[in-house]
Amino acid sequence: MEKKSFLRGVTWAFLGNALSFLFSFAGSVIIARTLGPEGKGLYSLLILLPSSVFIIGKLGIPDAIVYFFGGKKLSASRAYRTSVRVYFILLLFSMVLYGASVFILKKSLFRDVGSSLIILAALLVPVELFRKQFSAFLKAELRMKDISMIQVGIAILFVFLLLPLAFSPKPNVGWALGSRILANFAGSLWVFFLVRGLIRKTQVESGPEENRNWVRTFLGYGTVNQIGILLLFFILKADQFMIKYFLGSRDLGFYTVSVGLAQNIWLVSASVSAVLLPTLSRLYGQEKARVASRVLRTTMLAVLPLSLLLLLFASPIIRFFYSQRFSPSIVPFRILMVATYVFTFRNLLDEYFRSMGLLKVNILTHGTALALNILLNLFWIPAYGIRGAALASLVSYSLDAVMGGFFFLKSGGLRAGEVFGFNGKDLALLLNGVFRRGGAT
Repeated sequence: MEKKSFLRGVTWAFLGNALSFLFSFAGSVIIARTLGPEGKGLYSLLILLPSSVFIIGKLGIPDAIVYFFGGKKLSASRAYRTSVRVYFILLLFSMVLYGASVFILKKSLFRDVGSSLIILAALLVPVELFRKQFSAFLKAELRMKDISMIQVGIAILFVFLLLPLAFSPKPNVGWALGSRILANFAGSLWVFFLVRGLIRKTQVESGPEENRNWVRTFLGYGTVNQIGILLLFFILKADQFMIKYFLGSRDLGFYTVSVGLAQNIWLVSASVSAVLLPTLSRLYGQEKARVASRVLRTTMLAVLPLSLLLLLFASPIIRFFYSQRFSPSIVPFRILMVATYVFTFRNLLDEYFRSMGLLKVNILTHGTALALNILLNLFWIPAYGIRGAALASLVSYSLDAVMGGFFFLKSGGLRAGEVFGFNGKDLALLLNGVFRRGGAT
């Protein structure tokens, strides 16, 4: 692995995640303060459905693009043409899925939601599907600077569009939802022009398999990978659906504040993950495991101080930014803070298993954790409210991390100390990435 290239990519990804978080956080505060707990819960629900459909509908195609295009297994033009065809197939599938979900859930989760808002939220599906799928071309080429600029641009535009909401005399969920759609549409256009330029400049010699049916190949690879992605997504989102069902929009509003703040520590790990898969895909044999173990140790070390700070100052953070009305979010946030730190380790392992072709490991561990999460929430949400949901997440996340760690040690031929034992070299690598200018240029 070329250390400088990896650190440069991580640094750009982190800067993008950090800046977009700051603006997204500002948007979240505006929405929470102007819409109140119930309006915030309704907005979160409207975002949750298209996000869920998008996670299902993309069928793992972004990772397939990174694998086939980033690995130089086919030409740039063929990869792009295949992706366009696949996009329209997935878009049709996703919109049918969205409509079917609304029809099934209209009398339960969406019984108090207007049809106009549900239709408006549907526009997020094609926009997000396009941006995420075609951004994979930039990711495959490790153009993290471009990806970060797009990410930050979307967040800034979102806040700008939300500003009139802060001065509105009445709560307006539709305005908040429309602002998100317009910001993401602008980001999709940005991606389109960058990728078109990339395809024109990138020349990859045609391989012996250039004439095969790549649409089928992309869908086949992506579908297997997608099962693990879906299980992971619903581990993180199932509790929100269940809170809405058992407790209503108000408690969902409290809980989504807790979740959003706790997952801020993924600013670091998400930055590493963005670079880890294309980097590991270029390595072979045990070298993958050795590189992955060092990245795991260093990332967990980097995330620890932020986790402790958020845990320590949970109460003043929530009361200051979200107001006293969101005090019920404090205890769930503290529980989720610990759970999220544990799950950071498991999230990074996903990229290693994908690079090794061990997709069934992700399916096994995430599937087991999801089953446990749902089972615990069935009993703990009615009994303990949103605190019970947070505890269910802690238990299920921990199980997933333990199982993933076991398979990582076994497949990589590593000892536990090589994965969990921090040392001076790890700290030096971390400080090098943070303070040396070379890591960011």
